[in-house]
Amino acid sequence: MLRAAKSAALRQPPHAVAVEQLLEAMLGEGAAIGSLREAGADPEDVRRRLAERAASAPWRWPGRHGTPAELSVLPRVQHVLHRAVAAARGRGRAVVGIEDLLLGPVGEERSDARVARRATVHGPEPDQGPLALLGLDADRLEAAVRG
Repeated sequence: MLRAAKSAALRQPPHAVAVEQLLEAMLGEGAAIGSLREAGADPEDVRRRLAERAASAPWRWPGRHGTPAELSVLPRVQHVLHRAVAAARGRGRAVVGIEDLLLGPVGEERSDARVARRATVHGPEPDQGPLALLGLDADRLEAAVRG
């Protein structure tokens, strides 16, 4: 899965693997497509939104990134992967599956929402997390994955 995400990251600067590339890679897996459909999302619409986000992404994201020969993984992806490992362990699995990888962005989205709620007490409207920007509802996706 990470190889596919890195391949997606190679196609566009800043040559760093973001959550969007990880989601794009998951769209090549039948289990992910089934979970997205079960959550009420259209995988083709998600692909289209991912392409739009990739086209409008900043040339440089915060932090240091590599050249195409040395890709880096953004910290948010590392958080998502840690959450996926925790989800697999919580389900009694030794191997991280597609379902666990889908649960990683769900946890990250909820974490973003908590931070945004605290920030909006006196600040501007919060940015949406990657799932919301792709038209995915974190609760429905989690319910679909956990079945």
